[in-house]
Amino acid sequence: MIPRVRTGIPGLDKILHGGIPKGSIVLLSGGVGAGKTIFGLQFVYKGATKYNEPGLFITLEEEKSKLIEDSKLFGWDFEKLEKEKKVFIIKAELYKFDALKNLILDYITSMNVKRVVIDTITTLSLLFERPIELKKSIIDLGAIFKAKECTGIVTSEIPEGSKKISLFGVEEFAVDGVIVLHLIRSGNFTMRAIEVKKMRATKFLMKLHPMKISKKGITVYPSEEFFKI
Repeated sequence: MIPRVRTGIPGLDKILHGGIPKGSIVLLSGGVGAGKTIFGLQFVYKGATKYNEPGLFITLEEEKSKLIEDSKLFGWDFEKLEKEKKVFIIKAELYKFDALKNLILDYITSMNVKRVVIDTITTLSLLFERPIELKKSIIDLGAIFKAKECTGIVTSEIPEGSKKISLFGVEEFAVDGVIVLHLIRSGNFTMRAIEVKKMRATKFLMKLHPMKISKKGITVYPSEEFFKI
């Protein structure tokens, strides 16, 4: 039996047969407004409050104060969790990839962090001249997570309507799993959907599942057909 980490996203763990395999690194892709940051925050918040797993959220674009304030809309009190040393939100100023690795290792070692989110790898890619260097760096991160039994999510920005699942076309080959968040227009409406493209040691249906963002965060509807909800 493969140990799995519950995502804290209602409905998603059913699709993943219990959650993400522990020690995995997962690529979370989507366009602007698809819900990637909310997904990442929910992953670490629920990990800390429901499953007693300390989390680290590294933001490379948004200000920490804005993330904390926006999270209150969902009832997530990150200020309280930071005081309790259960979740750490860091706005990282990156100059070298090794600095990011060392930062993550430090929190895993000193704070027993079990969940890490990097938002977004699109910004991280600016540190590299070639896509192959980005791929190698993701593999290096994956090796750290596996060795430390820590589960990681890295978000990636992709153009709306793109058939690609990553910006540079190499990221999906360096990770254990790929989840894509979709915004799909139908007439005057925009509908949300989630799709699992890849997940190590996990059988799943490659299909669109309806998804909603409410005052409680993200909810996935694994038993519903996308165009019926």
